[in-house]
Amino acid sequence: MKLNVKVQRYNFCTNRQNQFLELEEKNNLKKLHLLMEFKI
Repeated sequence: MKLNVKVQRYNFCTNRQNQFLELEEKNNLKKLHLLMEFKI
């Protein structure tokens, strides 16, 4: 039972992390895009 809860928590944490990473990537892509436009 305890193990199951730990696994759920771990999955929740990794999901949150993945969402955060995706957001970071999107932000970086936006910045890159802006930089490219600015340079041209």
